[in-house]
Parts: sequence; structure tokens; C-alpha cells
Amino acid sequence: MKYPLLILAALFGAGWYLSVPHDTLLAVHDLWTFRRQAIPLSGLLLIGFMAAGGVLATRLSLIERWLGGLDRVYRLHKRLGIAA
Repeated sequence: MKYPLLILAALFGAGWYLSVPHDTLLAVHDLWTFRRQAIPLSGLLLIGFMAAGGVLATRLSLIERWLGGLDRVYRLHKRLGIAA
């Protein structure tokens, strides 16, 4: 897997997009309206990154094989912590 952090961010961003009413997304005309919509997105990303980091900390062998070894799992865990 080449870009796991980007894939996780896209996944959580898609979850945010599906949870926001679409009429408010179309009505973004000023910075404050965008800011009100971006606050839940940042919270969703934070919770998702911390949950993914917690799963990586369990050192499951399936995840290690999928990501290519323990050193890559540790690196992704570290990057998720920094991003959160």
C-alpha cells in the first residue's frame, strides 16, 4: 500500500461529506459558513486517525503483512499521531 495516510484521510473526508446536509454545502458563500462545516471535518479526521493509530498499536499480523512489515506499521502509527 503506497499512501495509507492519504487513503484514510479520503475515507474520513467522504464520511464527513455524506454526513453534511447537501443544501449547506451548496450555500457556502463566505468563510464563516465554510468554517462551520470544516470544524466537524477536523474532529472526524482526528477521531479517525487516533482510532487507526490505536488499531496499528495492537500489532496485528494481518495488518503487518498488508502494510509490508512492522517498521512500516510503526512509521504509519507515528505519522497518524503527528497528523492527529
